[in-house]
Amino acid sequence: MNMKRTCLHKITNTHENESCELHLAIRKTNYFRMKKTIFSLFVVAVTFVGLTSASIEDENKLIGNWEIIASKINGQEDVRSMNINRTQEFRADQTFEGRFSLQPGSSQIYNYGKYFLANDTTMVTIHSDQNGKLSPLAYVYTVKIKSDTLHLYGFYTSPAMDKTGILNITYIDEYWTRKH
Repeated sequence: MNMKRTCLHKITNTHENESCELHLAIRKTNYFRMKKTIFSLFVVAVTFVGLTSASIEDENKLIGNWEIIASKINGQEDVRSMNINRTQEFRADQTFEGRFSLQPGSSQIYNYGKYFLANDTTMVTIHSDQNGKLSPLAYVYTVKIKSDTLHLYGFYTSPAMDKTGILNITYIDEYWTRKH
């Protein structure tokens, strides 16, 4: 920015910088503009720190082992989930693993992958295939944790069995309790 100088008297020598000064109004405008900029940067920094710490706290609430206590798929009670004793583990390294058990003492993995919390109520999961390769699809769920209860709802997609290139959408509404 090229600032014009205001001369308070007639220039009589060749040293212009010594003869003129910035007009007082220009100095005040720049001073207030600088204060506004510094204040704005401060507000942004405080907000960022606040949001970051909230996400870490929410993620820490999610970490651990959970056992399903109620499940609906596409609005209908999911009796199968209750009969196979489903569990879900969320780890600090942002991986998850879902297991089911048909008989006590044995369990099988039914899904696993990576997760992250986009904010305090939104979780994104990316599932892995049998070879550990992450899927190109991400699933978004609403997450609410109150005490030792996790409410997870949203939808996921899966390939249609009889139609190549078509995806089925499955809506879920699940309640989980923390395993101790």
